[in-house]
Amino acid sequence: MSAELHSMSLSTATGQVADYDPLIRLWMLRLLSRTSAGARIARRGLENDDIAYFLGYEPSGKGNKVKEFTDWCHAAIAKAEAATPEMQGVLFDNIHMLSGALGLAPAEEEVIAFKALSVSNSILAELMFKGLGGLSENQLARALSVALGRKLCELERAMRTESALFSSGLLALERGIMPYSMKVGAQPGLINSLLSSQNSMDDLIAFATNRTMPPALRLEDFPHLAQDADVLRRFLSSIKQDGLAGVNILLHGQPGVGKTEFVKSLAAELGMRLYEVGMTGADGEALNSQERMAAYRFNQKVFARDREVLVLFDEIEDVFPSPRQKPDRKEIDKAWVNRILEANPVPSFWLSNNIWQIDPAHLRRFDYVIEVTNPPRSVRRGILATELRGLPVTETALTQQVEREHFTPALAGKMGRVLQRIDLKDADDADRCLDRLVTSHIEAQGHGSGGRYPVPGHYRLEYLNTNVDVTGLATRLATLPQANLLLYGPPGCGKTAYAHELARSLDRPLLVRRASDLQSMWVGETEKNLARMFREANTEGAILLLDEADSFLQDRRGATRSWEVSQVNELLTQMECFEGIFLCATNFLDRLDGASLRRFGLKVQFDYLTTEQRIAFFGELVSELGIAQPDDLADIKIRRTLAELTNLTPGDFAAIRKRWYLIESQRDPLALLEAVGEESSIKPDGQKRAIGFSG
Repeated sequence: MSAELHSMSLSTATGQVADYDPLIRLWMLRLLSRTSAGARIARRGLENDDIAYFLGYEPSGKGNKVKEFTDWCHAAIAKAEAATPEMQGVLFDNIHMLSGALGLAPAEEEVIAFKALSVSNSILAELMFKGLGGLSENQLARALSVALGRKLCELERAMRTESALFSSGLLALERGIMPYSMKVGAQPGLINSLLSSQNSMDDLIAFATNRTMPPALRLEDFPHLAQDADVLRRFLSSIKQDGLAGVNILLHGQPGVGKTEFVKSLAAELGMRLYEVGMTGADGEALNSQERMAAYRFNQKVFARDREVLVLFDEIEDVFPSPRQKPDRKEIDKAWVNRILEANPVPSFWLSNNIWQIDPAHLRRFDYVIEVTNPPRSVRRGILATELRGLPVTETALTQQVEREHFTPALAGKMGRVLQRIDLKDADDADRCLDRLVTSHIEAQGHGSGGRYPVPGHYRLEYLNTNVDVTGLATRLATLPQANLLLYGPPGCGKTAYAHELARSLDRPLLVRRASDLQSMWVGETEKNLARMFREANTEGAILLLDEADSFLQDRRGATRSWEVSQVNELLTQMECFEGIFLCATNFLDRLDGASLRRFGLKVQFDYLTTEQRIAFFGELVSELGIAQPDDLADIKIRRTLAELTNLTPGDFAAIRKRWYLIESQRDPLALLEAVGEESSIKPDGQKRAIGFSG
């Protein structure tokens, strides 16, 4: 059997012409001749042995087999060293390319080559395992010194953790005594990259980092981040000129809001190249946190002298150690991560969907922390319109979709990806498909349908019974930069619907938050959500409606827990600072804190419908449902009954309309009146009267 069949040489492994077998044989002969490996291998027996075949050794089977083999190795090594195999070819070309960026010492270059060829050549790997066994750090340095023919001090320097070889993350050294293959690890994808022909440095380092694609947006498309963009642009421009270590910028926010696109746009504005830390290895498998951190360290080393580069580290949630880790591990990790954040030569952007797990000791080391919120509706609409360019989607549909609170730029991209490949029949078909796609995505993210508030089609300001004339209120508010309004009254009287009507009249977006959107089980998190709500409304230029406001403005005199007071305080503080129109809606005025009531410049009471409004509402409903007009006798009865049902609201008539379409078959005004009476009677303050009407 020929030696070639037992050797996974570079020529067979990668299809390259170069053959590294002579170099590998030289390394092996040195180890066999100058360490105890030769005797160990000989004692195991060399008949039909892969190592013997690869070296070209044929045992005689006579005499002392150990002495015979070691004598042969000494004779063979003299010939091998005289031939002096050259370190050239694809592997060494790639190593030299890396060395130019990392500043590797010659010994470090050869350590990488040894690792690469021990992976690609099974015979060398077998010798290291069978001949040397478990290795300590000192034994490893001595073994590599022998194999590579270099001074021990060179290898000891190369094997230090602070060497360019190991501090770059290319190789990792495990502590303890273990076989070479376990003792020295390589960054995922490194070996395959080194053994393959590469066209450029970017191709070579793709195992750890990739240059990002050009941005699809410009900085002008992030008006809500204009101030942050301006500060970062000036800050990074200065660093680009002068250089500064330890520059780290943290961006956090919900998925899909454009964190990555913002960084790409900023890099493009600065004329700098942006490289993203890898998330997957060459085999497509996701990298774990240690592997990704090694890839980050490599980025920092390879671009350390290039002031035209920025580094992007996305999805860092699994990289930073949580404060909940075991104490014995936490302190080690914390100190190590702190050093990473203090000494990086290349400015870095760290992106996260949330930062709750990041230790405060790490957070304070970031130079700039930005919460990236969803862009304003106008920006989202522009992005969606661009993605759907050429499709028969109506302007109304575009506006409706971006008004959904959880519609993000990333979602717009998905819509374009799908709809651009569908043969849409007409505008109705396009609008339906768009609505279905958006709804399914938002529901899958746990946000319900994310639809717009369904303002009733019959909504009329004249059907509101308020203590303030609200018909001209929109005109007055249009001239005011700031106003706090309290809307109070029984459910169904039109408080929330009025907020939507007001936003429509002022041509402003409406941001609605309810108690369930803001309250958190974590202490302090509700206060953060309240502050975030005001920031988002300010960014959007939106009218802000806090529904169920009594949950946060309850009387502090009855508070039994500290957080009940802190939530009220936070909301009142944010109200004072908010430069916009803020509406609070509540069904329970008597529960509100006295101090909070003073913060509202206008308190609007929404009460039950007046008798005239109830009669007018009923008459409109009769016409809409196609019911015959009542005769004089029935009309008298209807008016008398409606005068007695004093607890009816616009919401009740909306519910009756839905009920009628579902179950009513009689087209009789008295049957409709009976339905109205039932709606009134089932309410807590309903009229206690029998169902039905007698003549």
